[in-house]
Amino acid sequence: MTTSQKTINLVVHVEGGLVQAVYTDSPLNIRVAIQDFDIEGADLDELATLPNGIEFLGHIEQAITDNQHVDEVFAAFDQAIECDRKEDSAQENYLKTHGKFCPNCGSMNIESPGSMEADGNLVWSFVTCMDCSSTWQDNYRLESFSDLDATTLKVIKSDSERGYWSNQNRWGFDVASASKFSLAGVLAANLPMSLGNDAEFIDLADAQDYLSTELSVGDEVFWNDLDQGISIGIYKIHAIHTESGKLHHPSDVCFLKNAAGSEAEVLAHELS
Repeated sequence: MTTSQKTINLVVHVEGGLVQAVYTDSPLNIRVAIQDFDIEGADLDELATLPNGIEFLGHIEQAITDNQHVDEVFAAFDQAIECDRKEDSAQENYLKTHGKFCPNCGSMNIESPGSMEADGNLVWSFVTCMDCSSTWQDNYRLESFSDLDATTLKVIKSDSERGYWSNQNRWGFDVASASKFSLAGVLAANLPMSLGNDAEFIDLADAQDYLSTELSVGDEVFWNDLDQGISIGIYKIHAIHTESGKLHHPSDVCFLKNAAGSEAEVLAHELS
């Protein structure tokens, strides 16, 4: 497979150490994430955090298409941009007409064998103009799927392990990492060992993440009222409205009391 893809050039405009704008010579919708690890003196609400816990300052810049400005900046570095504007225009017109015309002579008398080849999420087919004998390749990219007739999937749950079974990582709190089983998989699978011998299949649609910390009646917790932001403080769990009598999932409900006599019925995800 051979494809022709223009190099995308970017110019980052910086003043006083701050990014003011990003320019590009591409018509594509390009967003650039600005990342600055010099966070000394920054306010907490200005920081973003990576999955590994590293914090940084930054924001997202929408690139501005400005061919002339990009050309001038690159030329100042003696880096002339190899860009065939005529070909860019032909590509744009070809897309606007949904590939109905020959990009060379403009004829509609074009033919494709109908077969397509694929590599990953790229698909292509070869086209011939019957008038000028030019040949080219139409390129497609997988965009989405539709009309999915999904079958029911199940996961293995254990309250005693406070998690879901993964064939790779054993028990885990979150549903996303759990192994999913079709009906055939359920019939062929053996339930894994669990502390309470309570492993069972449940529908994936009914599965909820487990809390990372098990909470029971009498436990002292910090409640942050997410709706009002008023009732914040230390409480004790007075009652739990679940069959097991423990808080397992963020949507589980419990009853709290504090030393001043305040009471509240709250969701588990509001506790820490």
